[in-house]
Amino acid sequence: MGLGKSKLGILRLIKLPPMSGFAHMALDHALLISSQDEDFLPALRFQNWNPPAISLGRFQDIEELDLKRCKSAGVEVVRRPTGGKALLHMEDFTYSIVLPPHYPLPHDLEGSYLKISGGIVKALRELGLRADMGDEPATAYRAKAACFASGNAADVKVNGRKICGSAQLRKKGSVLQHGTLYLEDRSSIFYSLLRYPSEEDRARALFLYQEACTTLEEAIGEKISIELLERTFISGFEEELELEIVESDLTSKERCIWNALIKSYKSLRWILNRERKNEPDLHAS
Repeated sequence: MGLGKSKLGILRLIKLPPMSGFAHMALDHALLISSQDEDFLPALRFQNWNPPAISLGRFQDIEELDLKRCKSAGVEVVRRPTGGKALLHMEDFTYSIVLPPHYPLPHDLEGSYLKISGGIVKALRELGLRADMGDEPATAYRAKAACFASGNAADVKVNGRKICGSAQLRKKGSVLQHGTLYLEDRSSIFYSLLRYPSEEDRARALFLYQEACTTLEEAIGEKISIELLERTFISGFEEELELEIVESDLTSKERCIWNALIKSYKSLRWILNRERKNEPDLHAS
């Protein structure tokens, strides 16, 4: 497939089977490390998490989760390399994209968020939704433990309610951005796995979350297939980033780094992150 005259290059679409949250986070990190190579090509993935998991923000206190309830529910606990609060990955739609230093992304954080998330806005508009970006600080609901309910400039909203949230990690000019869009409402399950002083506090937090956020099914009024959602996201990113999507495999070096990082992401030291490290140690025990 040849590049169009207006395209800036190739965006690799890397398709992999469902896998654990540890594997997904390790691969995001491995691609970010690999993006320092001069011949690295930007990479896009759509993630299917199996088994279900809660991903914690990089510095989030694990005590905000009820670990016994998570275990009983068969929900793993994973820590992301990005910031923010907890997310439930259960029948959700999660994307990740890695851009190298030579991609002409705005240098400021908000500008880079707006550029990448602009592809999501285009995708949702293609589905017929009136999607927009940004947060209204005066009215935004700030959640104690739940990331999706917290607002920032990277949020994508439909009719004033958040439908997709994203987070970034930058490394020497490279950018990893990943984010989640909920297909159906699983908030009752999610909030049952978070710690609250009382059931009244839990119910109040859940109510505020449901007021501030929406799902794709609620916004559209019907279920949308993953295949259709992937196609619209591919179209949106391709247009916004001016990159041509080409299906591709991981390189041998990327796989090597990935395999080393999986052990690190599974390590109790990183999951607890008592030392508040920016990233897990390679070959962690």
